Amino acid sequence: MVGNSNSPKAEEPRPRSVLVVEDDEGLNSLAQKALRKAGYDTEGVFNGAAAIEGVAAKPEVVLLLDIKLPDMTGKEIINTLRERNSLVPFIVMTGHGDEKTAVEMMKLGAGDYLVKGLDLVDHLPGVFRRLFHELDTDRQLRAAEEALRESEEKHRTLFETMVQGVVYQSADGQIISANHAAERILGLTLDQMQGRTSMDPSWRAIHEDGSDFTGETHPAMIALTSGEEVNDVVMGVLHSDHEQYYWININAVPQFRPGEDKPFQVYTTFEDITERKRAEDRQRLTQFAVDHSADPIYWVRADGSIDYANDAACQALGYTRDELTSMSVWQIDTEFPADAWLAHWREMKEAGSISFESYHLTKAGRVFPVEINTTFGVYVGQEYIWAYVHDITERKLLEREVLEVSEKEQRRIGQILHDDLGQYLLGTAYKSELLEQQLAEQSLDEAATAAQITELIHEAINRSQDLAKELYPVDLETSNLAEALRRLGHRTEHLFDVSCHISCDPTVPDLDHLTATHLYRIAQEAVQNAIKHGGANRIVIDLTKTINNQIELKVSNNGIGLPKNWESRLGMGLRMMKHRASMCNGSFDIRAKHGGGTVVTCTSITGIRQLEMPEDHPLYRAKGNE
Repeated sequence: MVGNSNSPKAEEPRPRSVLVVEDDEGLNSLAQKALRKAGYDTEGVFNGAAAIEGVAAKPEVVLLLDIKLPDMTGKEIINTLRERNSLVPFIVMTGHGDEKTAVEMMKLGAGDYLVKGLDLVDHLPGVFRRLFHELDTDRQLRAAEEALRESEEKHRTLFETMVQGVVYQSADGQIISANHAAERILGLTLDQMQGRTSMDPSWRAIHEDGSDFTGETHPAMIALTSGEEVNDVVMGVLHSDHEQYYWININAVPQFRPGEDKPFQVYTTFEDITERKRAEDRQRLTQFAVDHSADPIYWVRADGSIDYANDAACQALGYTRDELTSMSVWQIDTEFPADAWLAHWREMKEAGSISFESYHLTKAGRVFPVEINTTFGVYVGQEYIWAYVHDITERKLLEREVLEVSEKEQRRIGQILHDDLGQYLLGTAYKSELLEQQLAEQSLDEAATAAQITELIHEAINRSQDLAKELYPVDLETSNLAEALRRLGHRTEHLFDVSCHISCDPTVPDLDHLTATHLYRIAQEAVQNAIKHGGANRIVIDLTKTINNQIELKVSNNGIGLPKNWESRLGMGLRMMKHRASMCNGSFDIRAKHGGGTVVTCTSITGIRQLEMPEDHPLYRAKGNE
């Protein structure tokens, strides 16, 4: 609404706008002129419909309303605005003899009414000055009441929901109020506490050394007597339900009425520190368990320095604990260079908990794969990443062997399809063509059927050849990933009648067979998903080399995009793509494409990292390496 001249200087002046609703153009103009001279913004309309539109366009306006207009009465205008929940303050103008109608308008909420006459215009500034003053006063009162209500509600909510117990005691020490936390911690209801004082021996309070905590030394009683706060007093109180002592840390604050030097009450806040005291013993046991955990554990600070490493970490890397705690993460983890550490830290911090794979470097120079589970936390004001590390060398070797066996089996089946079944189908097609010719020479109708059979056999030959190429991309034997991708695109367009554009950077180096196979299979799965699940009709495969000399494979499509909560419903295909990316020491990402569709990205180094099995590992000896 509208501010007044008595508002605080810090408050922005509120607009004062008046819409004059009067069908007499002369009077309308005179009224506007008088109000503008008094400092108000004005507009004039000459009928009820225009008045309603004016309020809709400018809801902060105040009306100077004639009660009789050509199309509507003032009462009808006000009722219409009320029905639309857009009623604004208004003052009515009446002619002589319309006082009864004016009274009705006052009942409808009019701020005042004026009788049209020679002095009407002279009275307008004063009338509107009073109206805006009343509106400002009302607004300020409502704001103050709302602020008070919100403040009381916040304090009440805080009192009732805070974890700390709160107890109010009168000047004579009697308990007059307590929150739910106090009831829970003390094991007593408010009814059971009310009227009791700190002097009551049934509290059976004790000091940390086990001696009795007498009533007169209770922090609340000392605060009432001294008029000063008492802080951080530890007390043991017997919990009535559990029949055991609970430990609390108490603060007592005396409260004074204005002009008085003796407190009229005291409020005591206390927190249950029982678990903290018990935790001191558990902490020693926990530290022992962490020190002797079978897997390496590290505590890392925000700057990348290693704050702690357990016995297993020292054994895995060949360093002493003092050596490790003088090092930084990038000295033992080959995937976390110093210049990229801050970005990694932020990612782990924002995620809270995250799991990923990396490579660790021993003091002797051996590199081995690890799975790392990190948790971000703050302890005693210090931010940490707690990293739990597991050596996955054996798992990686086994996974690689499984994939190699799978690829060999696919190549074998592809060769059978091409060399065995393909030749058999070619022979069948030849026989079918001979039969067709013989039947045609005899002018038999069955010749057409034989021709159809021949055509179907040739289609089967083409399909078996396509399937053989899917299972056994010959181009990968020479590490020609680009050519294999081009053939994949051609087959996709031929089989599914979609656009599949292939773009291969000529600077991409030759890849080892296994890396090329993994990338090809990722592209193959991404294309199939785009068609089968995404309904795409345009697919683009890009193979490029990044500025960091990494290989980036990107498959994008214009399909329907990713479904909601897709991360929690990863299918076998997506899991295999992610796994293949990790096997070629790469990263895998899938996300929605701007404008619709999906983008699958795999970034890999130019080759697969060689894994070394420690000579003392049982798997090393099992492979005949003794």
